Amino acid sequence: MALTRHPPPGWSLPEIPGPPGSSPRVRRIAIETEARPDLCLFLDGELYLESMDLPGQLATLRGRGSMARTRCAAIPFETPAARAIDYTCNEAFNAWLLNEVLPALGHSPDRITIAGLSLSALGALFAAIRHPGVFSRCIAQSPSAWWRREWLRGDVAGRDLRGTRFRLSVGSEET
Repeated sequence: MALTRHPPPGWSLPEIPGPPGSSPRVRRIAIETEARPDLCLFLDGELYLESMDLPGQLATLRGRGSMARTRCAAIPFETPAARAIDYTCNEAFNAWLLNEVLPALGHSPDRITIAGLSLSALGALFAAIRHPGVFSRCIAQSPSAWWRREWLRGDVAGRDLRGTRFRLSVGSEET
């Protein structure tokens, strides 16, 4: 689901080259226009923007004194087929985040958090585990850790993740 409508106030929709082999070849990402020292990338960005009212949630949090240092960006998945490829432990997608998305945002943040829900939470965990020097924090909401018979659990073994903080949440009725 592409980000096609007008951005929320205080946000812009720059176009950047999409991940290798993706269609369309250009993606719009939503980014807050005010520069801040830290950055949070929300995978499944259109869901956070449109279904969860990310701008409204941020306004509430900032009104309470939280998230004041953090600039947010929403990364869309474009199509369901692309979502199934991008977020399933895909190193090419990680390379796109590192080589295209982060430079396009125009600043070098002090800390980068990556966040996702369900399948994109799996992608966020994978990015943070594979690139702990880049992603210092990870928020995984109901991650699809069952993917490929819990392959991610084996991938994390033996990795030095001491500098990365993880926040996982799951519902009470998940299996």
